[in-house]
Amino acid sequence: MAAAYDAHANGDWDGVEELCRQAVEAGSKHAASPQGPRIEADVCAVRAMARLSAGAYADAVSLYLRAAELARADGYSGLAAIYLAYGVTSAVLWGAGMDEATDHAERSVSLARRSGMPGAIMMGLNALALTLVEDDAPRARALLRESIECGAAPGEEVTTGIVTACLVAGRLRDWELTLTLTGRAISLWRWSPALLQTAPCLALCARALVETRPEVAAVLHSAAYATFRRMATAPLPGDRSNQAPAAANANFIFTALHETGGLAVAAITADRLRDLRHEGAAMTMDEAVAYALANIDPKLLTGPIASIDR
Repeated sequence: MAAAYDAHANGDWDGVEELCRQAVEAGSKHAASPQGPRIEADVCAVRAMARLSAGAYADAVSLYLRAAELARADGYSGLAAIYLAYGVTSAVLWGAGMDEATDHAERSVSLARRSGMPGAIMMGLNALALTLVEDDAPRARALLRESIECGAAPGEEVTTGIVTACLVAGRLRDWELTLTLTGRAISLWRWSPALLQTAPCLALCARALVETRPEVAAVLHSAAYATFRRMATAPLPGDRSNQAPAAANANFIFTALHETGGLAVAAITADRLRDLRHEGAAMTMDEAVAYALANIDPKLLTGPIASIDR
């Protein structure tokens, strides 16, 4: 199962499915472990990650909800909260079922608080904030503030929580905070980069920088697209004909990328922009992360995160 997670991080989609199959087969031959939830919860979670990478949002939501159900049934409320939060994030990116997503997010926060796990609490708060940005931005901002206080203290950061906090800041269009959080996120993931975590951080980092450093943003813009393209090679097993498409312009990450491209075009000459785009597109994910970190003010990468009250 651990190998399946590693395969996903590296974009080895065939490996994900084969290793999940082997994990289920091996698990069926042994009694359930008293030290963790049943293996099927992890299988659902890693398969959900693969579906999300491919843009199959409905599949990702269903698989995360199933993983949460299994974890909760086995007595792991914190893990159930985390899986619910991931399902909510997938639903927000899909742009469908937002009322239901808010209900799941509220449930995630409740389960997380019951568990007392800072990481679960942070993930649940971020998921709930994502669902509230359009209808109750002040509450979304307050939830993000609590999330940062819960899991972003220097030396005690919840790495995946920082990533989802980036998404909230980007959805709130708070570009200063977005830059701070994306810098922290890619710094924390620096030595174990994963496509699903890195691609949105690069995209939001580019948007956060484009109005002040358009050339840097242009490079990151292309690097982010290249990373998303690697994710998009994930297979979509089964019949796709009955899956509802994502709502038009629902994915705020791609909206931010589109805005970055337009602002870069307005700020940079055509020849120079073409060169910058080629530079970004040719970067490996590791090179893109190094480039982003080299172009973020070091003061944003250390110490407590500044208050988000505006």
